[in-house]
Amino acid sequence: LHIHPPSPEHDEEETFLLEVREIGRQPTSQATFTLPIRFSLEGVIPPDPQVPGHYRLTRRHLLRALQRGHTLTGILNLLEEAAGPLPPLLVGTVYRWAEEFGQVTLRQVVLLEARDPALLQELTARRRIRETLRETLSARAVRVDRSRLDALIRRLERRGVVPRLDLADQPPPSVGDLSGEDRVVIATALRLYVRLADELRLPARPPHTLAHAWGEGLTLAQRDEVERLVEEALERLRRATPPGESYRLPVPTGPLLEALEEAIAAGETVEIEYYTAGRGHVTRRQVEPLRLEWRGEVVYLIAYCHLRKDQRVFRVDRIADVKRET
Repeated sequence: LHIHPPSPEHDEEETFLLEVREIGRQPTSQATFTLPIRFSLEGVIPPDPQVPGHYRLTRRHLLRALQRGHTLTGILNLLEEAAGPLPPLLVGTVYRWAEEFGQVTLRQVVLLEARDPALLQELTARRRIRETLRETLSARAVRVDRSRLDALIRRLERRGVVPRLDLADQPPPSVGDLSGEDRVVIATALRLYVRLADELRLPARPPHTLAHAWGEGLTLAQRDEVERLVEEALERLRRATPPGESYRLPVPTGPLLEALEEAIAAGETVEIEYYTAGRGHVTRRQVEPLRLEWRGEVVYLIAYCHLRKDQRVFRVDRIADVKRET
């Protein structure tokens, strides 16, 4: 997969053209465009109906993919799996587009409505019912805590009130009968699977909305515990992975940063051993490090790649080794 930069003269909006080239036209170290990669890519970027083998990545396509539950890490991993190390312009533009996602949020709410305001007032005066509710919106409507919906239905029925259920979709998981420990375990499992799916290109991933729903009902202390357990599990997987295993997790970046910073300061060329997530593929490249950039918790190396004869972006946590030329 070859990536063409936007052409201001021809594009009304910023558009990266992704072109599938024949194997004979690709450098030998470039991965072939397999069917699994194609299906995953078309889940993010629709193919150009006019030109077979062309995909056009725009801001709108990226934001819609994020809306469907894809993560920015997962999208960048997929593009790198298909095209190798990515151009800095593409990475920077994708991060800029992604910053716009979530400026406005639409949430589904559940309302308890009553034809008679007196009945609603009577019900909300009951402590066991009131603790399942949120703010009052009008004399006839109160917002319901979605995580307590099942409990509210049971408590209404105990008082002889059988509500009409007019719900557009299934409510989020009911956690009313689960202990805090159980909820932390479930949220941790979902979070860990999402992280592994993004890092290792697993064939399936849980819906983002499901993982978010389980995490949303946790206290701050419980959320911290989930993140701690996820990081601990990933670290144990890193330590347990046999040498040479194709599916390796990223390694800590700390030991590499000093060598890269020294090479940048000296203007030296280095040889890196780089692992591409999803391919189980390690390549050695000669690069001239230019700068390091932090995007959230991820550190990227911007370098001139001698193989591609152009600047490329490398995730530092996927660099297994750095050798400075003598």
